[in-house]
Amino acid sequence: MTFVLETSGDLSWAAFVGTVILALTIAYGLRGSAGNLFARLRWMLGGRPSVGALVTIDGHTGEVTRVGLTDVELRGANGSVTCIALGSIAVLIHHKKDHQGCVVDIVLPSVSDQTKYIEGMVVTRTETIRERFPNIFRAPPRVIGRRETNAGQNYIRVYFPIWPGAGQPIEEVFKPQISGALKKIDPEYADWMIMVTYDSADAD
Repeated sequence: MTFVLETSGDLSWAAFVGTVILALTIAYGLRGSAGNLFARLRWMLGGRPSVGALVTIDGHTGEVTRVGLTDVELRGANGSVTCIALGSIAVLIHHKKDHQGCVVDIVLPSVSDQTKYIEGMVVTRTETIRERFPNIFRAPPRVIGRRETNAGQNYIRVYFPIWPGAGQPIEEVFKPQISGALKKIDPEYADWMIMVTYDSADAD
C-alpha cells in the first residue's frame, strides 16, 4: 500500500513528522488486520477446535471458551483465562477427548488375604485425592476394580480423568500413599508394582 503525501511550502517540520507518523500507524494497523484476517481463515478452514474443545496452544492448556476475530480465549484448570492472538499461534494440540486419562494399576500382594480391605483403601484414597486436588480433574475418578492378567496376577485399576499434564499429585501423593499402605501388609512390596500411565494417543 502506498501513501502519497502532498505538502505546501509553509508546512512546518512538526506537522510533516506528525503526518508521516499517522500514515505509518494506519499502514501498520491495516497490515495487522490483514494478518489477523488470514489467521482467522486458517483457523476456520483448517478444522480447528471450536468452543468447548480441550487444547494446548504454545504451552497453554485449557478449554476454548471463545474464538474471536483476532484471538482465542482459553480457560485453564484453575479458572484463569488466557487470550492468545490467532496470528501468533505456533503449536496447537487438539485433544480429542475432553480430558487426559491417567490410569493407575495397583498389583495386589500375592501373600495377602486382605483383598477386600485393600480395595476399600484404594477407594478411600481415590476420593481423598479428588477432595485435596479438585482442580486437576475434568470428571470424577473411577475405581474400575480388580482385574487379572493372563499370567494370573491380580491388580486394581483406577482411572483419573485429568487436565493434560496435571498428573503430579497422582504420582507424588496417591501412588506413595498406596505403596506405603501395601508395604505394611507385605514388606516385600515394591514401588514398581504400582504403574501410572497416560493415554497420549488422544492428542494429535
